[in-house]
Amino acid sequence: MKMLVPSLTTPTSVSTEAPRRISLFGSTGSIGKTALNVLRQSQEQRIVALFANSSVKEFVAQVREFNPAFAGLADPKANKQARAELGESFRGQWLHTEEELISFAASNEYDVHIGAVVGVEGIFTSLPAYASGKRVALANKEARVVGGMFFRELSQKENSGIILPVDSEHSSLFRLTQLVPREAIARIGLTASGGPFFRMSQEELHHVTVDEALAHPTWKMGRRISLDSATLMNKAFELIEAKWLFDVLPHDISVKIHPQSILHGFIECTDGSHFFHGSPPDMALPIAYALNYPAYTYPSMPAFTEGMLELLPCDEERFPAIRLAREVSAAEEDAGTALRFYTANEVAALAFFEGRLPFNGIIPFIAHALEKGSLLSLRHPGELLLSLKEERCRLSEWLDDFSKTHNGS
Repeated sequence: MKMLVPSLTTPTSVSTEAPRRISLFGSTGSIGKTALNVLRQSQEQRIVALFANSSVKEFVAQVREFNPAFAGLADPKANKQARAELGESFRGQWLHTEEELISFAASNEYDVHIGAVVGVEGIFTSLPAYASGKRVALANKEARVVGGMFFRELSQKENSGIILPVDSEHSSLFRLTQLVPREAIARIGLTASGGPFFRMSQEELHHVTVDEALAHPTWKMGRRISLDSATLMNKAFELIEAKWLFDVLPHDISVKIHPQSILHGFIECTDGSHFFHGSPPDMALPIAYALNYPAYTYPSMPAFTEGMLELLPCDEERFPAIRLAREVSAAEEDAGTALRFYTANEVAALAFFEGRLPFNGIIPFIAHALEKGSLLSLRHPGELLLSLKEERCRLSEWLDDFSKTHNGS
């Protein structure tokens, strides 16, 4: 195993004083709303900027409550509507375009960037925030899955910031790496609930409905991440994310099925001992940790649920998303492979929601897409937006042909 060096997360010098000025990108999503709940309990931190995509009603209510100095929506139509609804009551600076949001991300108007944007588009604000020296509390795993190489290149520059992971699994691993000497670590481990279907047969999976796929057994999450948890694509993304965050080889990342969702990360040591981090399944904890690190200031949480804790093997033939993630993460310098992995899942998920692809067709389509040629070569973040549009068009065409055969299986 390579030396465990969480180069994107562990700062060489961090003030013990919590950052004051917070900018939240993705305020109306599930992570964004949880972050606002955490900040409501803070006496020292304040929201100076709120940004979201298109949820006008919810965003307007947030702006009225927190009265940020900067605000705006990425969707042009929704942006105009929200600004009109706020009228004279909003006296801050309203941002009107995505370009303005990206410029603001790199500005000196705030200290901490909460990246809660859903999808790979989050990289367009989190990357400039990191490049400009911000503390980035990043929940947007897609940014690291596709852009891990770009973050790593920036980490080698003096003025880059620090990334503190907001995923419960990577937050747990980060905590554990602060306690265990690096030379003692043999492997790191992620846990997965297994979702609602991990004991179902392939025939049963063919008939899974959207409502069933969104009914996660332990976590309360948004629509897309709930589906990704049911297919284990969420865990596949987390494996690639862990590779970049902790500079560890894919085969040195273990995945275990843990239905209770209490243990989130673990470390296997060279002497055979294991260290686990556990907490209630609530995203408020990793968010508060990222905002306050290295101080220990957390929201109050209920005690652990008593009962049996299971750690089961993750059969990568039964859960092929994990096997695919290991293959993708092995293509270390090829952001194009990661982009296809992410985009194929995005296209397949939409097809499932629209009834054009069965649940058990999602992962086979992703595997099919990875086997096809014409992978894009991404060497610069500026190439990402155009490449993303091209991939979405290409994969949508492939899916039309693929779904004709798989829907009848």
